[in-house]
Amino acid sequence: MKIIRICKAIYCCKADSEKLIEFAENKTQSDSTIKVEPSGCLGACDYAPNIEIVDCQANKRKKYLTVTKGYLMSLIKKLRKAK
Repeated sequence: MKIIRICKAIYCCKADSEKLIEFAENKTQSDSTIKVEPSGCLGACDYAPNIEIVDCQANKRKKYLTVTKGYLMSLIKKLRKAK
């Protein structure tokens, strides 16, 4: 299971993180191995919006800064290939 955590803190919301959440949910709704969830602050407000991808099986997490819809889609594609 991979979890895409998208920051909903004030700076990320101002940078349209809620649109990223909706976009990610739409793109992953048919994929049971990827879960999207809103997150509190990820600690990189200067680079909003931010996401964190958690790989539950490998017990790893990685942050991505200044994420656009295009960049998020490329990350989702990589997650699907890594199954």
